Amino acid sequence: MKGSSLRYGFMLGLLAGAALLSVLVRQGQAVPLRKGLGEFPQELGPWKGRDLPPFSERVLNILKASDYLNRVYVRDGEAVSFYVGYYEVQRAGESMHSPKNCLPGSGWEILESRRVPLELPALRKSIQVNESIIQNGPDSQLVLYWYDTHGRTFASEYEGKAILVWEALRTGRTDGAMIRIMAPVSGPSSKAQMLAADFARKIYPLLKEYLPE
Repeated sequence: MKGSSLRYGFMLGLLAGAALLSVLVRQGQAVPLRKGLGEFPQELGPWKGRDLPPFSERVLNILKASDYLNRVYVRDGEAVSFYVGYYEVQRAGESMHSPKNCLPGSGWEILESRRVPLELPALRKSIQVNESIIQNGPDSQLVLYWYDTHGRTFASEYEGKAILVWEALRTGRTDGAMIRIMAPVSGPSSKAQMLAADFARKIYPLLKEYLPE
């Protein structure tokens, strides 16, 4: 009973914060990227990248991102897709889209989903990321994704909403980004896990040059 009351109080607090947030963002200013995502390196050591075709107008109207990056990177014949969506301001109808919602809408079925640590030895830390296995017909993919708000990295959408409300109250800012990496699964998923994690470790420190803190 006590736990239910705490959860209920927490949800009420989030709703109240969201209502206040909607007022704050009308008065807030957009926070631009440090550098445009299109400037992100095409070559990352052994990884060679190429831009995918631009999204259609219909997709852009759904995403409502201020800027985005959508590329394929290849290393030794193995490929990952890399997407970053950045929002200068988040408000109702113009906020980060969770892959939990977008992928099923694109025909993918989520077979497995969990939260895992991503070790970053070069930075002497680890971060929490979401890991999913998805399938569309004969195609299977492993997905890693996480969020970044003002230099804070997190995996939970609920935590993201709480951070968004707090930062809006504290600074008036609601900017943020969603980062997603996808690797094809052919055989054991552990191979795709290693490939996606290796790429994530490569790009994570570089993103700090583009995303505001």
